[in-house]
Amino acid sequence: MVALILAGCGTNPKTVTIKVVATTDVHGCIFNTDCVDASDREGSLAKFATFLARERKENRNVVYLDAGDVLQGSIEVYQDATSQFLRSPLVSEAYNYLDCEAIAMGNHDLSAGSAVYDRFMRALGCPVLSANLYYVESGDFLLPYRIIERHGVRIAVLGLTTPVVRYSIPQDQMAEISVGDMVRTAQKWVPVLRDELKADVVIGLFHSGLEEGRMDAEGVYEDDSRRVVATVPGFDAVIYGHDHEANCTSVVNCEGDTVIMINPGPYALNAAELTVTVDRENARVAASAQLVDITG
Repeated sequence: MVALILAGCGTNPKTVTIKVVATTDVHGCIFNTDCVDASDREGSLAKFATFLARERKENRNVVYLDAGDVLQGSIEVYQDATSQFLRSPLVSEAYNYLDCEAIAMGNHDLSAGSAVYDRFMRALGCPVLSANLYYVESGDFLLPYRIIERHGVRIAVLGLTTPVVRYSIPQDQMAEISVGDMVRTAQKWVPVLRDELKADVVIGLFHSGLEEGRMDAEGVYEDDSRRVVATVPGFDAVIYGHDHEANCTSVVNCEGDTVIMINPGPYALNAAELTVTVDRENARVAASAQLVDITG
């Protein structure tokens, strides 16, 4: 009987529900207290940590993602980046403590400079993703995606970064990094994730706003997430940021499928909560999402 029970525990269930929670544009708001005037912050990773601990207590399958812009914006990260501490970066320690599983590269993360983001990534326990940032001569600058598994369900997380970095960050600071079009990059990678890597769920993790924003000389908008989802089939949901507009919406793509898009907004005032249910038997994925106010 014990052998039969153990055998049953080892099988993957036919239906798996996964809770994906996310932040974006935290901009260094790590502590609950502002380090300049000692005032209480409305949002912070400290408050998010309380929310995340509750989610993990209530749900077995929780994945935490962040859509970028974590390295600039507060006195604690500025002091940490310019100090001579012989220790891990403060931001790396915070995201490691929260067991974050992937972060998208944001424009403010790039503009912090290679000394800062290299140090951050070396100490980070998860990958920083961006499929459309690359070295012209040697290829990938960052990992384009990460595969996360929960009870046999393969979740592919594809990272993309706003094209605004082409003209908002000085070229000498960008070094040899080039920026590819978000739509063309997604068209390349989504079939790879679906067909070659056999992902059951594909989630976009974009540091680019919903639509439009500033436009570069080539007519490319900095906020391009809606166009990616509408043009490229294969996404089950997209978590995005950059435009600092908390939002939960959906887009119908070119094949008639409805895709949820959620932006938790800046400064850890809200958390994005995405529930994904995978029906293995019928090869179906259902997703729902909501914004959760975590200021309290």
